[in-house]
Amino acid sequence: MTNQLPQKFDANVLRFNQIVIVGGIVTALLIHQPLIVIIIGVVLLIGSFYPRLAAFKRLYSSLIRPALRLAVNPSEDDPRPHNFAQGLGGVFLLLATLAFLGGWTLVGWSLAIVVAGLALLNLTTDFCLGCFLYYQYRTHSRRFRRAA
Repeated sequence: MTNQLPQKFDANVLRFNQIVIVGGIVTALLIHQPLIVIIIGVVLLIGSFYPRLAAFKRLYSSLIRPALRLAVNPSEDDPRPHNFAQGLGGVFLLLATLAFLGGWTLVGWSLAIVVAGLALLNLTTDFCLGCFLYYQYRTHSRRFRRAA
């Protein structure tokens, strides 16, 4: 796997993404509307596989930031852990969708709440569990390859 150099990006884009995830899932739960969870999951999955199509990020960059005249919060980071974390959230919301479709509503809402909770954790503490898991996998997979 090639090393990817840090890329410059607006850190507020990640924050907005987290706010939309938390707000969307909480709203979906309050009005008991699983369709919102499904939409968020699809958006996350598409955005993790095709970052240029990340709808929440594009919404912030092209509409919210200019309309509110918000400053760019420049940051340098490897985008792969963030894409992995977003994809992991999308997978959990896909599993929630399958639970909703199977009539396992409590399981569906539980999975959605886990995603909202982890997004809120990242938003409030800057700890990204998905990024942590990404780095753990990379570290351990390298050790395994060297041992073999």
